[in-house]
Amino acid sequence: MKRLGIIFFVLLAVGCQSTQDIEFARLFEQQQRGVQAEQSLVAMSDAGYLKATAFLTRLYTNSEDPQKQQLARQYYQQLDQDTSNADYARQYVKWIAEVSREHPSYTQTAYSTLWNRQTLHLDVADELVKFYGWHPQQYDISSLERFYDEWKTSWKKEERQDALMYLNLVTDPSIYAADIDLLCQKRGSQEDTSDRATCHQLYLKLAKQAQDINAIDERIEEIVADYQRGDITEDGVVRCSRTLIDYSYGGSYLAKGMRLAGVDFSSDKLFLFAARYEMKEEVLMSEQELLSGLTARAAEGNQEATLMLGLLYMRDDRVPEDPERAESYLKLVLEDPRAQHNLGLLYLSAKLGEEKMQDGIDLLLASARGGDGQSYIELAKAFYDTAGITPNYSYVWIFANMALEFAEFKDQQQRETIESWIKESGSQRAQAISERLLEIERREVRWSLALM
Repeated sequence: MKRLGIIFFVLLAVGCQSTQDIEFARLFEQQQRGVQAEQSLVAMSDAGYLKATAFLTRLYTNSEDPQKQQLARQYYQQLDQDTSNADYARQYVKWIAEVSREHPSYTQTAYSTLWNRQTLHLDVADELVKFYGWHPQQYDISSLERFYDEWKTSWKKEERQDALMYLNLVTDPSIYAADIDLLCQKRGSQEDTSDRATCHQLYLKLAKQAQDINAIDERIEEIVADYQRGDITEDGVVRCSRTLIDYSYGGSYLAKGMRLAGVDFSSDKLFLFAARYEMKEEVLMSEQELLSGLTARAAEGNQEATLMLGLLYMRDDRVPEDPERAESYLKLVLEDPRAQHNLGLLYLSAKLGEEKMQDGIDLLLASARGGDGQSYIELAKAFYDTAGITPNYSYVWIFANMALEFAEFKDQQQRETIESWIKESGSQRAQAISERLLEIERREVRWSLALM
């Protein structure tokens, strides 16, 4: 807990723009998040320290106390009404939207906050469109059409970008073919590289929907030429490759998407994008090419490559399973919740000895508190029926409830399994203790989110 406070202090102090902000950071660190610190933050907010107001807004939004949730709205309104510091209000909206991407329990709050802000001020359209892209199963993108009609004809560059982002999310892009031409074919040579990549994506989707292989090949040539000229970036190539690989819009063109990504394997981003698919199925690279590319990048300190090597040796896909090597690579990037999650699973498998199973529990808990909701599913399972772990119905109940709040389920069956564990363990748990521990666990996660 002390370490989290120090991390927060360092990050905030580095980004401070004034002595007020530095004093705020010092105060929070010194008083260790207690009641006294909260009271001091309220006083600082009342005195006009907007950094304190913004933090209290996040803090009270996360609270389960209805009165404090009301205070969160009050502080948010203060930020919103201070037109001289409108960036604070927009930062809050962006923060809650980004949190919802990883934590489903924040989704509805983010949705309401984004809509209210956009309706009143019309200044978070980009965040709103991104939000729909992050939650495609929950919200219908067509509800943004009321804004889209203005975006597509606006002379403002930002609104035309929002229109392109909207089109890139619609289920049937063919009904907007004329708009795609309007927004893409008449743009100047100095257009944003991201916009140019989005236009390539849209035309790829149209070609896939029509199953026009020739049009896809011609578009790939244009994308490669644009990349080589510097008109689109590595990110743009990755986005176009992913569009081809995606099963939407007429099916997947995995080989074509991977060949597009292979336009420049000296690029870390493009190599690692391709490597994620190569780990499952050989498309372009041999095992030796995959391993040598990942190993070279890991040696240079690339954390993503190091993590991928750990995962590669955990499985029995492209290379023989090697738990010891997997452990050594995952340990190098343990600050990443994904590494904690997978090393925790490796230890729980007992492939490195039963004596490390408790370390597996600890790592999964750290991963869960670091933002990986899937780890709560694994924790519930561990205490439900994992050999070598003593069953504990209180822990099953706690972690299964946390999973419902913070995990994204791969399918309905997985959700139903978690719900059945809650029901089964509910009558066998130590009620008072488990409810108290659940409250502590919720508070721990929400404090971690508030410090993001």
